[in-house]
Amino acid sequence: MDSSAAESFHKVRVDRTRGVQQPSKLKIAEFDSPYPLQNMFKIKDITRPCDGCTKCCEGWLSGTAYGYNFSPYKKCHFLKNGCGIYPARPNDPCKTFVCEWKANNIFPEWLKPDKAHVIILKRRINDKYYYIFSSTGKLVDKKVFEWAESFSKETKHNIVIENMQKFSVYSQDKDFLVLIKEKYNIGV
Repeated sequence: MDSSAAESFHKVRVDRTRGVQQPSKLKIAEFDSPYPLQNMFKIKDITRPCDGCTKCCEGWLSGTAYGYNFSPYKKCHFLKNGCGIYPARPNDPCKTFVCEWKANNIFPEWLKPDKAHVIILKRRINDKYYYIFSSTGKLVDKKVFEWAESFSKETKHNIVIENMQKFSVYSQDKDFLVLIKEKYNIGV
C-alpha cells in the first residue's frame, strides 16, 4: 500500500471514530477517494428526527412504560404534546424501539409514520427478514402499496403491509411467501 493509500485509510478510521460519538445516531463513513473500496465507507447520518411524529406512542404498538400499558387504541399514558418523560423514558420498550423509517434511509420521506399512517418495523421469520408496515388507524394509501410492490421487485426486500387487520405481501422469495402465509394465516 503506498503512503497516500495508507493516509486515506487512516483518515477513514478517524472519521468513523468521530462519527460514532453520539450513540443515538448511526453513522457510516463519508469521503471521496480514488480507491473504490474506500468509497464504500462514506460517513453520513442515517438517523432521521421524529420531528413531532408520535405514532409509536399513540396506541398502534403494545408495551408498558413505568407500569402504564399502551396498546392498539390506547395511547401511552405519558404522551402529551410529545413524550412527557423523554429524558427519563424507559429502556424497554421506548429506547430499544426501532422505527425503520427513522433508522433506515431506504424509505422515502413521505413514508414517515405521521405522513403515511404506517409504522415500519423490521421482523424475521426463520432466516428471512422482512419489513412490516402496520397501519395506524387509517386505511393505508394506495401509494404505499404501489411503492412497496415496486421496491420489493427492485430490491428483493420482503414487505408485508397490515391494513386494518388485512395483509398484503410483496416478495420475490417463494420460501418467504410460504412462511408468511402460515404466520399470518393469509392467502398469498
